[in-house]
Amino acid sequence: MVMAIEDLPVFQSKKKEGLTKFVLNVLNPIVNFWLDVSYDFDTAAYDFLKSDEPGLILPNHRYMADIPLIGLPLKHFFSSQAHYIMKATLPSSFEYLGGVPIIRKKDIEKGSSNREIILKAKERDNEIYSNIIPSILAQSGRVVIYTETTRSKNSPILFSLATSFNKKFKKIEENLGSSITYVPVSLCYKNGVKFRSKVEVEFLEPVTVSVVDGDKGFTFLKDKLEYLINGNLKNQG
Repeated sequence: MVMAIEDLPVFQSKKKEGLTKFVLNVLNPIVNFWLDVSYDFDTAAYDFLKSDEPGLILPNHRYMADIPLIGLPLKHFFSSQAHYIMKATLPSSFEYLGGVPIIRKKDIEKGSSNREIILKAKERDNEIYSNIIPSILAQSGRVVIYTETTRSKNSPILFSLATSFNKKFKKIEENLGSSITYVPVSLCYKNGVKFRSKVEVEFLEPVTVSVVDGDKGFTFLKDKLEYLINGNLKNQG
């Protein structure tokens, strides 16, 4: 799942942009109230978040609540709405919350024999990583990406950067024309999603690396992110 921090999503029509802004403006105070009531929330962030530097933000992923819990401090620092690329199995009404449906590779592997759906999924994936994300980064935007293998409801909860993102990050960097800053995020629920569970969100040390030339850059990035996030999760746990 991808969540782009951008006032006007480049992937929506003008009509849908206006409706999205209206819906988000109505829901924001409701969601903020729900988070305040439901969780004992604490966050920490590097000065990176307060700068204009673009970057990809990579959190570990457990629950649907992760999305607003990550979005809350981002909105606080950036004063902008959050939009995300969502799995196509979610209700289409989520598009008016800023969601853009994408058919994920693992959804196709579950048995879709419709060649047209598979081709459209690949085209959409290419559009996202070749055009949409580089466009947002070029405008000093930030993009939150929940990578494929990070979500787990079993303990211990450890972050793992899927190797499939090697090609995706290369595609972003090639179209952006410069190396990317990656910001690891540790998201820890002390008591799961139970009422008033203690939740700690910590934006960790940013990592700037080029992944275009060979696989060494991605291997370094993968090892570094997993070391930072998992080390912090173990300390919090």
